[in-house]
Amino acid sequence: MIPTRTIHILLVDDDPNHRFLIRKLLSKNSVRNEVTELEDGQQALDYMHRRGVYSDRGKFPDPDFILLDIKMPGIDGLKVLKVIKHDEQTQQVPVVMLTTSTLEEEIIQSYKDGANAFVTKPISYEDFARTITALGKFWVSAVEFPPRVPPRKGQERIRPTLPA
Repeated sequence: MIPTRTIHILLVDDDPNHRFLIRKLLSKNSVRNEVTELEDGQQALDYMHRRGVYSDRGKFPDPDFILLDIKMPGIDGLKVLKVIKHDEQTQQVPVVMLTTSTLEEEIIQSYKDGANAFVTKPISYEDFARTITALGKFWVSAVEFPPRVPPRKGQERIRPTLPA
């Protein structure tokens, strides 16, 4: 089903080249999407919990889904995933782990913590382009997303603590 509204994708990856390629491939091959790019886990948590510069949802809309790298400086993608999936306000947002990792323990942990998919970034440009194109087409034109859940009037999102 082709969406009737713009799909908002939150892309969290510390590699600017990966972000550029992903954004370029998604815009080239997907239907009506907007990509917000962030470079680390702290920015992702601030965005999802409307903190600081990300408090204006007119400017920074709630994402329909998240593409999340694992290996990032500071707060890594696994910790971000755990916080998002253990928070009532954000747990319904689909999260795709998009990473260079092939470690079995990271794959298992991602699914245990609520990842909706785990995709390994291919090394070659051609394979990378095919993977991102297929991923974009699936998430933008085949998936039904849960409704966006606005915070209750007068309430900001609660700041969850990072799991140990």
